[in-house]
Amino acid sequence: RVQVQPNLNHFIAKCAERGMCVGLSTWFRQDLDDQRMKIKGPADLAEVWKSTLDSIAADGLTSSLLYVDLCNEFPLDIWAPFAPKGLKRQSPEGTRWMADSIAPLRKSFPTLDFTFSFTSEYDTWRQQDVSMLDFLELHLWMTHFSDFYQQVGYHYERFDTKGYENLQLKAERLYRSKPDYWKSRLTYGIDQLAEWSKFAKKPLMTTECWSLVDYKDYPLL
Repeated sequence: RVQVQPNLNHFIAKCAERGMCVGLSTWFRQDLDDQRMKIKGPADLAEVWKSTLDSIAADGLTSSLLYVDLCNEFPLDIWAPFAPKGLKRQSPEGTRWMADSIAPLRKSFPTLDFTFSFTSEYDTWRQQDVSMLDFLELHLWMTHFSDFYQQVGYHYERFDTKGYENLQLKAERLYRSKPDYWKSRLTYGIDQLAEWSKFAKKPLMTTECWSLVDYKDYPLL
């Protein structure tokens, strides 16, 4: 069972004491009662967040929030199983989910910045309406723009360790066989997402930018 408060506010307060602001997000992981599946539409998603933000505001901590990401890597079903099956951001329904959940929150908390973080549908970014977002929070991995996972035999297995075992056995050897190539694929991805930021006229940030390091004194990341 998940109990968000009062520990969330204790954490934010400790950060504030140290001059740090906090970015909020959620992965909507499954609890015993699967509360996340009570979210039936954008209004429910907004209400979930309003309840949390109200509890933060009650302790006078809103000024210590840097931003709110309404759903990690939306709309992947592993993080947003409540969204319609097969939902795409570039669709009118995908746009509605983002716009209609952010609008009431912005009305209640006009000083906060709101977004949805993304890590998919990068091939259709020109067709996606992100006008409701205050900034783009884009998660970028080297593997987005290469066949690295396919070559090592990792396929996002959720309930099987085989994919991770293949990464352990094959990933470093494959990467070090042509590190400049793999780095170039990450650079290409960075350029693509920077272009999206310019096109959408939205600030760009990321909490995930991943490659394999090529330093002998550091572990493989």
